[in-house]
Amino acid sequence: MRYAHLPNMLDLHGTLLATTAVINLGLALLIYSENPKSPINGSFALFVLLLCGWSLAVLGFLATASDAAAVWYLKLSYVSAALIAGCYYYFSIVFPDGRRPARYHETAIVGGTLVLCLTLLTPGFLTGPIVHHPWGREVVLYTLPYLIFAAVFGFFFVGGQIRLWWKYARA
Repeated sequence: MRYAHLPNMLDLHGTLLATTAVINLGLALLIYSENPKSPINGSFALFVLLLCGWSLAVLGFLATASDAAAVWYLKLSYVSAALIAGCYYYFSIVFPDGRRPARYHETAIVGGTLVLCLTLLTPGFLTGPIVHHPWGREVVLYTLPYLIFAAVFGFFFVGGQIRLWWKYARA
């Protein structure tokens, strides 16, 4: 994945990421505060809050001068993305009627997402060496771990999209 190391956090990229984080944080709080007991509001608010976390992780990657910290920020951005997909899939199940899925289904969603997140945080999984270029730094991503991440992310996120479109068509 290529991101130029930008020493000024408030350049265009940093400003857009910070603005996105603030807007998503406010939106998450607004959604959650409307009905904190609703699984619909809770899952969607968590989805939006994790979008905020993803923005901050990418901002951290861009802003840090430390290569070691950059790798961890990048890992956190992938963890955020995995959690985003899991929350979105869960939201697609509980929306619009608010009924929670069967316990085994809920356990599979949460468990699968958490296993992927812990795996992403494992040193040497997904992220490889850092390569420095005149334009900034690049972190080498290993193909097989990336494909595993992409498959799980795609299953949850695209699966959630399909489920919501199917519900819309049947409404």
